[in-house]
Amino acid sequence: MIYNQVALAYADMIKKYDPLWNLYGHFTFRLSNTKHGSVHPEKANKLFMHFLDDINKDSFGRNYKKRADKGSLVSRSTEIGGKGGLLHYHALIGHLPERVSKLNMELKETWNGMAGFARLYPYDKKLGGAHYLAKSAYAWKRGEIDFIGPWSFVDKIMAESYQVPEIFAASAL
Repeated sequence: MIYNQVALAYADMIKKYDPLWNLYGHFTFRLSNTKHGSVHPEKANKLFMHFLDDINKDSFGRNYKKRADKGSLVSRSTEIGGKGGLLHYHALIGHLPERVSKLNMELKETWNGMAGFARLYPYDKKLGGAHYLAKSAYAWKRGEIDFIGPWSFVDKIMAESYQVPEIFAASAL
């Protein structure tokens, strides 16, 4: 089926950047009495972008936007739930300093205070997060996948993130 092939292609592309991913998350929004059920899609995006801005300021400094290669890398799927049609996000967040990626509880509380409920987990490539995120590519999910952050610098970021194994480091010789 073509939809399955599209989802697998998205998953393969996302998995290419496994070394950069720090967190996998589910982001929901508070219920409200609107025709959208929870939140208008534009407001949902603004809330998510504000959340990322807070993370980026903590990770890269207040002026991170002045450097095009700074900021977290995000692959976010927007999904409309099958039960009730409520909008929610699944996201992989990467290129974070280790001290920030360990702040799961604080990050969850930030999202909860801002928008709804979040579940954040350290990214583990063995758990299939890339495939779960890519399922939004299926036509019947009516979802979309967004790539947010300095993706035009991803090759440079990947090269910088590569650590020479200690046994091969010059200081070990």
